[in-house]
Amino acid sequence: MKKHFFIVFLFFLLTSSIVAQQIGDGYVATVNNFDSPLKSGGYQSMQTQLNYPDNVQDPYFGSWKYLLNLRQNHSGVNYQLQLSGTMVENDRLFFRKIAENSTASKNTTWNEVATRGTNTFTGNQLIKGNINLESGKHILFGNSTGNRLRLQFWTNGQTYLDFYPFMHIRSGSSDGNLSYVMSLSSSGYVGIGTINPTEKLDVNGTIRAKEVRIENTNWPDYVFSKNYQLPSLSEVSRHIEENKHLPGIPSAEEVAKEGVNLSEMNAKLLQKIEEMTLYMIQQQKEINELKQRIDNVEQK
Repeated sequence: MKKHFFIVFLFFLLTSSIVAQQIGDGYVATVNNFDSPLKSGGYQSMQTQLNYPDNVQDPYFGSWKYLLNLRQNHSGVNYQLQLSGTMVENDRLFFRKIAENSTASKNTTWNEVATRGTNTFTGNQLIKGNINLESGKHILFGNSTGNRLRLQFWTNGQTYLDFYPFMHIRSGSSDGNLSYVMSLSSSGYVGIGTINPTEKLDVNGTIRAKEVRIENTNWPDYVFSKNYQLPSLSEVSRHIEENKHLPGIPSAEEVAKEGVNLSEMNAKLLQKIEEMTLYMIQQQKEINELKQRIDNVEQK
């Protein structure tokens, strides 16, 4: 953008220095084609110009287009620097450089340099400051509270997509009662309903899903190994009397304070189910042996 305005400034500077006096009778000349070889000066045309980006109609000014042209002082070539616009409300301003029959020509298409309507700029734009749209609806880069990127929308409530001091989405009412919908910390943690996520995904609320898949590399099938030391029921009973919870299972106080790791807890619960299965198998063996002894006694 700065490059474009510099070219425009240079154009006016050269024009004013070369033609310091009034040109002709002080009025622009009417031409049909802005692409034809034109002398330095001002021109107007109602004709549709080839590849002109703003062939508009206006109730008062019609389709008049105006051209300021700077021509190189050489009759054999058609090197021209051109600045053009219309008198239409919210019109746009364009520039280009043309060079007839020359492969050295640059910017032969019209490039927008200024407007009161829609902007279309070619190339990188460096903006130092805020971009403010109409009140309540704006995209903001930077403000007095720090480096900031904000996309904000106001109706009866407020919605923010903000980056200060971290990326987050907020919503709420216009009285300032805002709630954090989602946040992304600088550590890569994602929070839903919380401003300070401490895990890769931190949710303050209920999660509803069709399916949850949890990976676990320590599934307790080792309980069925011959080397597994199955605690006796008397040991389990003593632990319950002393601690009021099963061995290896967190207490109610621990769960209230630290929460539960679903993967670990599912493995622990399966471990207890497998241990209970082994107890039942042992008891069934003892029952069968006892029944066999009773049957032997009765047969005698």
